[in-house]
Amino acid sequence: MMTRLRPDLASLVLWTFSVLALPAQDVPRPDSPAHEDGAQPERILPMPIPRALILHKGERSLEIDGSLQDWPALPPIALDDGRQLSGTAFGAFRSRDDLAAKVFALWDADALWLGIVVLDDWHVRLRQDSPRISEIPPADAVSIRFDPARDTYSLGADPGRAEDSEFWLADVEGQGRKVVFWDRYRSTARFAEAAECVVQRDTERRLTVYEARLPWTEILPHGEEAEPRKVFDLQIEVDDFDEPTDPIAQTRLGWNFGMGPRIDPGLMGSAMLADVTPADLGDGGFPMPPFPDPPAVPDPPPIPPLEHWLGLLEGLEDHPPERVEADTVDPSSVGGVARRSTLESLDRHCAAFPRADFLGYQHRIHRRMNREAEGIAQRGLPLFWQRGLDRLADRLREPPVRGFRIHRLPQGGVIVQSKSATVAVDPAGYRVDRVLDPLVDLVILTTPQDPTRRNDPLLLRLLSGERRRPVLMHLAIHLPGLSAPDIPLVQNGQEHVHGDLTVRALGHTDDEGRVSTSFAYWLRLADGTDLLVAANVLDEVQVDAEDSIEALLLSPRHPRGRPLAHRLAPGVVLVDEALQCAIGPGAIGRVPLQAAWDFQDGLRPLDSVLLAPGDSLDISPR
Repeated sequence: MMTRLRPDLASLVLWTFSVLALPAQDVPRPDSPAHEDGAQPERILPMPIPRALILHKGERSLEIDGSLQDWPALPPIALDDGRQLSGTAFGAFRSRDDLAAKVFALWDADALWLGIVVLDDWHVRLRQDSPRISEIPPADAVSIRFDPARDTYSLGADPGRAEDSEFWLADVEGQGRKVVFWDRYRSTARFAEAAECVVQRDTERRLTVYEARLPWTEILPHGEEAEPRKVFDLQIEVDDFDEPTDPIAQTRLGWNFGMGPRIDPGLMGSAMLADVTPADLGDGGFPMPPFPDPPAVPDPPPIPPLEHWLGLLEGLEDHPPERVEADTVDPSSVGGVARRSTLESLDRHCAAFPRADFLGYQHRIHRRMNREAEGIAQRGLPLFWQRGLDRLADRLREPPVRGFRIHRLPQGGVIVQSKSATVAVDPAGYRVDRVLDPLVDLVILTTPQDPTRRNDPLLLRLLSGERRRPVLMHLAIHLPGLSAPDIPLVQNGQEHVHGDLTVRALGHTDDEGRVSTSFAYWLRLADGTDLLVAANVLDEVQVDAEDSIEALLLSPRHPRGRPLAHRLAPGVVLVDEALQCAIGPGAIGRVPLQAAWDFQDGLRPLDSVLLAPGDSLDISPR
């Protein structure tokens, strides 16, 4: 029997609240605090891949006005199961009246019609001065993703996503009825042609209604038309922002959210266009017809298997980093043909991984959406990062006898080890908090407000755990459960001492007291070994040229990187930010491998080393 909804908004409100009175179906989730601390959760039964039948609109006239009073009785797509929820840590989710949703859909030859009702205790709209299309906007929103060919197998660099479409529905100040068409695969966005959406908020009843019309010309590939029995894959996601200072969604809800035959947030449900209208439904509803199977996974698969990523890790281990020196013929030849081949393969994977997916993965990590993050880490480039972190963890337990040992974290950042201290600089990645928490004495964030250059669970462990340790950052960020006074900020020139290690902050402050987006840091041991982290902000006047600097961590993106290096003349330049995904939008957001090699060529006669993910290098005093 299909549940039915009477066609007036008042009944919809009553129905929505009746859902909350049902017996709770929530089950323990892997992103709960108990699981985060190592306790084993109860077994979660997987959800079947969901299916939906979308009825034909018939001759009924609908107006896109944010009210569903003119809609007929329909079977809803329910988003109210605990297994569809992501983001329960830090008290972000208390009960179902925090977040639940029902989706209603109709179709005709021209468009798909959607009525989405979200029960949310606090609604956040997107202000005009908020980040917009190029990033993930900080506002409550519904995303509708379509895969007409049913050949998308994963998030990330899956070529099956090439024809997919996604629509972002939100209450946007000054945007009117426009709908954003978001191509996450190519990291682009635009306004969808002929699409429209109206969002209405009922504050008293804590309901937000999204009503939208999406034309098939934007959903289906060119030449395809909507017709009865047509099947496509579908995902529906709801982002919930409940903290005004937090630019990352605290809770998310999805039709099929990392549950199914495998844990994978890239999995979608399936929808079929029916040839019946709501008026054709009897009291017994309409039976669900059989759905055709999706296309078989091609051979070779679009996402390389585990063996491929292990091969890359073994290639890096078998051919460790070497210095480019004054007489080196070609920086790309250092380490031999095998290392070059491995680096080029890894660079292609990093370049192909969509920026929006990379940023979304970081958001999931920060807000401890561990079920989703775990699913993402099971395949593709995130699998390489995860296995690389596992291997690096063993080496972190053996600090050097003298000087520094520099380790490149697979997903981003470096670990700087000495016999008396372990320092994490811009540490990023899934599970780095569990690996580093027992080892790290200090964390440095050069660019705190960049979510791709930090790990919030690690910061929380350091700042609020039993063994509190310092986090050096110069700009405030939102950390769940901590207030601003709990997070002290460093000032330009301020020093921190830990054993025989001294760390000095180097930044810029203008006449109005505003500080630069990034700060550089100078790490110096009592034996004279030092490392200067340039962070794209260091300039020549901040460091005395007469100071002997053993190592300089420098990115080719630094606006004056080469002149700075030649003036300071360090013992070795460690080339930063290569072999990473885009950490910013556009061409300037990523350092291609060839650009890193060209940078090394221009640094000569200075020595330089390109550290790949998982590489380690010892730096000793001269």
